[in-house]
Order: sequence, then structure tokens, then C-alpha cells
Amino acid sequence: QNVMQQRFVADNCWALGVQSRLSPGDIIAELCRVLALLTIQWKHNAPYNLKCLYSNTQGLEGGAPVSTNAPDILIRFETQIYRLKDDRYLLDVQRIDGPLYCYMDLVDQLLSELKL
Repeated sequence: QNVMQQRFVADNCWALGVQSRLSPGDIIAELCRVLALLTIQWKHNAPYNLKCLYSNTQGLEGGAPVSTNAPDILIRFETQIYRLKDDRYLLDVQRIDGPLYCYMDLVDQLLSELKL
């Protein structure tokens, strides 16, 4: 018996993103609410797909720019809703362009505001 020929089968299933039992329309509505709250621009690319753009010069606090000394940061990302088993849906967020750590901070804010 050759040990190298043994196969290991993983029983666990990987799922990235945020899972919800809400309908896709309700997920998109909640996502748009949070995007507006975070001053992120978006456009519908498909029924359950949004292309998003964040710029640190867009956000306003008290009528003034959030940071006048910080360099301009542009982050482009895309959201997609996938159907899973058991009438659950997955909201996936994928970076297209922009600084990785700024993107991660932005997605952290986005996910913490979502009420799914």
C-alpha cells in the first residue's frame, strides 16, 4: 500500500463573503443604503451586480472635506449576489483597483453597517 496514493477528501465547504436569508432585492436595497451612507458611488451593472467607486475627497463632515492633507485615494470594487443552497444568498465584494489596505478598511466599514 503506497501512502502517497491515498486521497484525502475535505468535507468542509468554503464560502467567502456575507451570507443572508433575505431576498436578493432586499440585499441590494440594504447594500445601496450603506453605500450612500459611506458616500460610495455605484451603478447597476446587472440585476445583482454593482460597480462601486470610493474617493476620499467625496466624503463631507460638516460641509468640509474629511481630510484636506491626505492624498487622493480611489477604490474601485464590485459586489455580486450568488444563490447558495437552502434559500440563502451570498454577497461577495471584490477589489478592482486601489490600495489594498484602504480597500480592506472600507469593506470592514461596509460590512459592519450592513443589516443582513
